Amino acid sequence: MKYRNLYCSPKYSDGDKTYYGSVEGVPEISLIEAGSLEDFERLFKQAVDDYLDNKPSHKRLGGVIGILAVLLVAGIAVVTCPGKQAHKDAILAVINETLNEGLKSTLEDEEGGAALALWGATVGTSMTGWLLNENFSVENRFVYSVGKFNAGDGPRRVSVGLFGHVFTFSKTDLERELEKTFGE
Repeated sequence: MKYRNLYCSPKYSDGDKTYYGSVEGVPEISLIEAGSLEDFERLFKQAVDDYLDNKPSHKRLGGVIGILAVLLVAGIAVVTCPGKQAHKDAILAVINETLNEGLKSTLEDEEGGAALALWGATVGTSMTGWLLNENFSVENRFVYSVGKFNAGDGPRRVSVGLFGHVFTFSKTDLERELEKTFGE
């Protein structure tokens, strides 16, 4: 028998003179027993109706919750997507830290090295800020943003922003790029 896409194959018991069976794949519906095939079919349909009409739709509810969770995360990503200034600040922080360490170690042993290092860091910061203002762009890609530096050989991706944070190159990567660009 088939009813509402559920199946049941009634069996007959000679000893009890009854029809019995259970709905395939639905252990929540108990064993159905009836004295006639007509009564069995009626009880089968009634059990299926009760089960399907009162069953919480876990699959539907799970799907709705999943969709809402994805929409919530996407909404948070959109609202917290870093802009151009956040990218510039993050890149400047890495560059300034690298410049300061380099100048400090180079000039530490020389007389007046601290003042010279401070002056060099100030000039380096000013130059870096100018370069970023002139050659830096940010593409907002809805849930994340990408910072690109327009170098002589084309734009280079230098930062990615997501959930209010900007991920940039490391100091080691920056030092490697500076060596390639300016030689050492």
